[in-house]
Amino acid sequence: MLLTSCSNQQLYKMIQENRLQACEEIPIPQQQMCKSQYQKPYDVYQRELKEIEIEQRTSD
Repeated sequence: MLLTSCSNQQLYKMIQENRLQACEEIPIPQQQMCKSQYQKPYDVYQRELKEIEIEQRTSD
């Protein structure tokens, strides 16, 4: 299976690229807003995810 050979970072990038391509299919005035949702670098995504995990552990 293709996904098992990909790192989390590679998988994240592939998903982001797929979503960015989907943004190309909507009306032009809405494309930039759509694209802005999917341009977060992986390291920022990872940091935010870890912050959420820490918050959840401390709130339990």
